[in-house]
Amino acid sequence: MSAAVLIVVAVALSRMYRGVHFLTDVLASIAYASAWLAILWASLRPARDAPRHPRDGSAPAGGR
Repeated sequence: MSAAVLIVVAVALSRMYRGVHFLTDVLASIAYASAWLAILWASLRPARDAPRHPRDGSAPAGGR
């Protein structure tokens, strides 16, 4: 994960250096990406009270 963060920072810095983007563009994209990741994390993580099933593929206790 740290490699992915380093790559994003390097690309952002290089694009600002070349004059393709301004600092405000980079900061806005970080804000939007952070909000998007928070929304995805909140909507896709399993519920805390969800039953846990064994990973061996057997049916959960109680049948079916």
